[in-house]
Amino acid sequence: MSQKVSKVIAVSTQAPDQPGTAAGMAAVLRDRGIGLKAVWGWPEGDGMSTIVSIPEQVEQLRALAAAEGRVIEEIPMVWLEGPDETGALCGFFEKVGAAGINIGAMIALGVSDSFAAVFSFADEATVDRVVALMGG
Repeated sequence: MSQKVSKVIAVSTQAPDQPGTAAGMAAVLRDRGIGLKAVWGWPEGDGMSTIVSIPEQVEQLRALAAAEGRVIEEIPMVWLEGPDETGALCGFFEKVGAAGINIGAMIALGVSDSFAAVFSFADEATVDRVVALMGG
C-alpha cells in the first residue's frame, strides 16, 4: 500500500471542559450518522476546551453546527496515510522542506500496520500546494 495524500477540512469548536462533554458530543454525532476520521482536544482554561475533528462528511457537521447555533472554525489541512514503517514520514518532510514550506502543526498515529497524519499550514493555498507536491 502506498501513501495517500488529500486535503481535508478540520472543524474546531469550543466546549465546556467538564466530565461528560465528550460523551455528549460523541452521542450527537453518532445519532446523526456523522463519522469522524480524527478528533483531538485540549483545555484552554476558564472552563473551556478546544475540540478539533475531521469529519468524513464536512457538510453534515456544518449543518449540525448551524442547527445548534454552535460557532465553528474550518481549517484546511493535509491528510497523509499509508503503511506504518520506519521513516514513513521522511519523504513528506523532505519534499515539504525542500519546497521551503513551513508546517504549522502536525499529529500522527500508527495503528497496526498503518499510520495517519494530519498537517496544518499557513493558509489554504499552501495546503493545496502541498497536496499537489505530494501527488494528491
